[in-house]
Amino acid sequence: MARLIADVEHLLGDFCSDGEVILFHKAPDLKAWWVNQIPDNLVIAVLLGVSVLVDTTLVRVVALLAAIVLIGAMAARLITSAYTRYVLTNHRIIRLSGFLRRDHDWMAWNKVTDVSVKRTFWNRFYDTATIRIQSANELTGLKDMSDVPEPIVFAKLVADLVHSPSHRNIEHVEEVLREARSKRGRRARDRIREDLREMWSP
Repeated sequence: MARLIADVEHLLGDFCSDGEVILFHKAPDLKAWWVNQIPDNLVIAVLLGVSVLVDTTLVRVVALLAAIVLIGAMAARLITSAYTRYVLTNHRIIRLSGFLRRDHDWMAWNKVTDVSVKRTFWNRFYDTATIRIQSANELTGLKDMSDVPEPIVFAKLVADLVHSPSHRNIEHVEEVLREARSKRGRRARDRIREDLREMWSP
């Protein structure tokens, strides 16, 4: 799968403006993505079972075709997820997505007004989240960034880059990442408490 995923510089191509520097980028976590597909996998398993066990030819054919359609849709979602990137630059936040079609959604830092982090049980298990970046104009908000790895770090970086233009440099980003790595060895309860304190501190 690592060979399938192109590097972010290649995905961006000539899309970065003059003087724009990529500070941080992440791909959606594919393990968390797979867990989200469990309901579809169960339906596919049932359909395949029906196509094998039922005696009626018509029912077997319909069940098999439905399973093939669901598998194709899941494969398309997997490829799209593999070619998605969440990018932070010194000018803006960018969401790249698509395989055959390339979509670039972005928002300048001075337009960002709110950041929300939504975590399900499985998100917490895999240390991922869905992050929504909003602006004062609700119609211009970015699409939800789903299965974002290390979401507390990502949200902290976004907050820093929005509120402190002096932090829009690679040195600050590396400092935040070093601090985050140093926390990984601590107990989960302490890390959660510190993460919440970071999110709500002014």
